[in-house]
Amino acid sequence: MLTYRYITVLLEEVNRITQAYALRAPNQKGVHFRAWGSLAGQLLMRSVDRANEVYESMLLRGYRGDYQYMKDRIAVRWQDLAYLVFWLIIFVLFRRYPVIWIVGGLFG
Repeated sequence: MLTYRYITVLLEEVNRITQAYALRAPNQKGVHFRAWGSLAGQLLMRSVDRANEVYESMLLRGYRGDYQYMKDRIAVRWQDLAYLVFWLIIFVLFRRYPVIWIVGGLFG
């Protein structure tokens, strides 16, 4: 469910690690071949830790892993339909007629 969020976490960690490596080895293009293993291990450990922090913060905000809106069916009431029709009429009026100019002409 959270693949997109964890991919961004992973990419942020890649950016941090490569930036730190570039600052420590300023005259080098890219990451040296010998450092790939340790950087990959660091990337894995840091991204797992960061993903854990994200997951824990989601739990603190009420995430439980299921979607609550699918459990209870909510019936459409007449007030909901009236609200929808009201706003559709307003949008059609504003699109079709220069309502702002008409109202401005009444006051100015």
